[in-house]
Amino acid sequence: MKYLIICLFTVTIVFAQKEIDCEGFSKIIDDKYIITNLSGGTFDVGPLGVLDMNGNKLMDNVIKNQDMMGVSRIIFEDVIMGHDVEKDKKIAYDLITKKMITEDYLFFSGFSEGINLMTIPYKVRKDNRFAIDKTNKRLFDLPRKIEYFGQFREGLALIGLSGDNVYSDKKFVFINTQGQEVINIDGHSGYGNFYEGLAVAEKTIEYKKYYGFIDKTGKEIIDLKYSKRPSAFSEGKSIVRTKDGKFGFMNKDGEIVIEPQYIYATGFYKDRALVSKGIRNWMLIDENNQIIETYDFPRLSEKIKDKSPQQIERIKKFIDYDLLVVGTTGYNKPDKLMRMDGSYLFEDKEDWTPIDFGKDYIIISTPSDKILGAKPSFIVNRKGEKVFVPKKNQF
Repeated sequence: MKYLIICLFTVTIVFAQKEIDCEGFSKIIDDKYIITNLSGGTFDVGPLGVLDMNGNKLMDNVIKNQDMMGVSRIIFEDVIMGHDVEKDKKIAYDLITKKMITEDYLFFSGFSEGINLMTIPYKVRKDNRFAIDKTNKRLFDLPRKIEYFGQFREGLALIGLSGDNVYSDKKFVFINTQGQEVINIDGHSGYGNFYEGLAVAEKTIEYKKYYGFIDKTGKEIIDLKYSKRPSAFSEGKSIVRTKDGKFGFMNKDGEIVIEPQYIYATGFYKDRALVSKGIRNWMLIDENNQIIETYDFPRLSEKIKDKSPQQIERIKKFIDYDLLVVGTTGYNKPDKLMRMDGSYLFEDKEDWTPIDFGKDYIIISTPSDKILGAKPSFIVNRKGEKVFVPKKNQF
């Protein structure tokens, strides 16, 4: 009986580690999808594939991400978009319905609020700029002079139009979900997307850019007076920066509510923001600038870039998943995973470098002498047990 129990335990451990037909793992997206690759290590170049969070293959490693930088921009509302190397076509494939939406397009915005703005080859049809839904239904046409495709947010999408002079006559306007132009104000040289009813607007005066905010009628709500671009609003606050690089926060009335004093700050999420006054001087603060927790680490990981307009992706994961990827001191030292209480996960695994993580799983890379610059990767759970490994793994 004792022997039988040992055997059953061994089988369970082996079964829990699933081999995936790929060479590495690059990204966990929306805590729903795992991006695999055939380039080895943690590179996010193609061909790329998609797994669900149980390790089931949703798409083979056939997609090259040529239009957008970084695998975080390859899946839009459950639709993967990129160049299919087997079909030699650009495709949009629904990972939920397992159906092709469209293929052989030129450019795309990516699905947002159920709509994708796109261009198809002119030789296919002359009215080649339009919007589709996830059934590939044509919703409305786009202007012939469109050269920038934005994504819908709060019912509006930013598009860029070229004029007779490509460099001086370019303008940006907002369209609604029916394709109608709703905001076009002369004097503005650019916009950001709408968050919480306001969007960053910019104007150029004597070759210098100034920033403020407009509402959905196009009215300037916060004067365009900032020389550094403020972040989009999150929980009623926008990050502002001074000329000497200090971060603070303002409210929707344009009033400074936390004086610029930090060298780094995220936006607010669930009434908390991560800020820093210097190396090994990091803090979690509330909306009243009261310190919730202090941290002693040199920097945030340089491998994970927060490119969101609100700069809250890191703080979201820190609060929701209780993990933050931080840097370490010393040359070529691996990053670490820090919990909200300041302790470290997998501290005994000195050669483990965290690449990305979701609620339950973490992508880990380890040093390799086989491929210059590349590191093989695998996926572990919170206990450090290997869950998914490449089929030709060396672990």
